[in-house]
Formats: sequence, C-alpha cells, structure tokens
Amino acid sequence: MIRTIWRFISAPWRFLLTRMQRRAARRRLQSIAPNSFSALGADLWNRLTTPLLNFTYWTHLLIGVCFYGAIGVWTEVLRRFLLGAEEGNGNVLLAMHTFYPAIIGATAMQIMLNKDAQTYMRSFGQLVSTVFFIMAAVCILAATNIGESLSFRLAGIGISAAILFWWTANALDEGLKDVDPANATGGPLPPESERIADFPTGDAPVETAMGAVKL
Repeated sequence: MIRTIWRFISAPWRFLLTRMQRRAARRRLQSIAPNSFSALGADLWNRLTTPLLNFTYWTHLLIGVCFYGAIGVWTEVLRRFLLGAEEGNGNVLLAMHTFYPAIIGATAMQIMLNKDAQTYMRSFGQLVSTVFFIMAAVCILAATNIGESLSFRLAGIGISAAILFWWTANALDEGLKDVDPANATGGPLPPESERIADFPTGDAPVETAMGAVKL
C-alpha cells in the first residue's frame, strides 16, 4: 500500500526528471553533432527568398538559363509542333531529358568549387545531381518501356528542379546583385585611398564663413 502511494506521488517528479535528462542528453548530442538539417533548411529558405526582387537575377535566369541553356529543347519543339517534323515526340523528350541533368550537374560542380559553400550545401548538390542524373538515364534508356505521358511529366519535374536548384545555388552571387551592398545609392564608391586623401587632417586649414580654421 505504501509503495503504491509512493509511486503515485512520485510519478510526476519521475516524469519531470526523465524529461530533463532527455533534454540534457539532446543538448550534449547537439553540441557534439550540430543539427545540419535545420541549417540546410534555413540556408535554402534564405537563398530562395533573397533574389526575388532582383531584376538582374531574373533576367539572367530567363535569358541565360531558360532560353540559351535550353536552346536544344526549343529547337526540337519548333521542329515538332511548328515545322511539322514527323519523328514524333522522341527528339523533344530526349532534348528535355538531357537539359536538366546538364544544368543540375554544372550547378553542383559550381557549389563544389565554391570555397565559401558549407559542407551540407555541397552534399545537397551531390544528392540532387545523383538523383536526377539517374532519373534522366532511366527515362532515356528505357524510353520504349515508359509512356510518353509519364516521360513528359518526369521531364517537367526535372526541368523545374534544375531551375530551382540553379536559383538556390546562385542566390548569393555578388555578380548578380543589382546594388552594391556597400553603397545603398546604387552608384560605385570612390576608392578608399581617395576618400582618405580628401579628408582634411593634420595642419590642413579649412575655409569657413569665419575664415580659415586649422584642424
């Protein structure tokens, strides 16, 4: 009876103690191995939102990646649907399934060669490139076994992923920013040596309404 009463009274304390021990163990684990999943998620979100209002970034994406980068896709689409080519949709699908692994692979190499990229971003780039390279290879080699409808859907997913992957990889590129962060007015700042040289120091007199004043 006494043991039962003691268990009933001490149950909340034992539950609280267990939770405190688990939290302490979790903190020790995080101090040893930080949660890089949270860091990766925060980094990706920052990269997704940073260039949203950047005109130069959008221009480079639409013209450089979606137009010039996909020129092979546009060529096959024009041949098939405007010029009436009779080869079917095979060439269009082939162009689509070779476009997105090329963009993803080049972007992944760019992340790998970036000395400022975190290790988890490099691992993320390797994961994305591997997954979509395998998907493209399967769609190309097993084209006869995969219906055109499914192949077009997978190609659309791959192209969307390639554009999104390029977006996140280049979001922090200083060369694609419209405004120099060091100058909010948008114009270039003079060299630091000139700014220092123009500042009056020492015994140089400064002309004022009351006459020359020596600093």
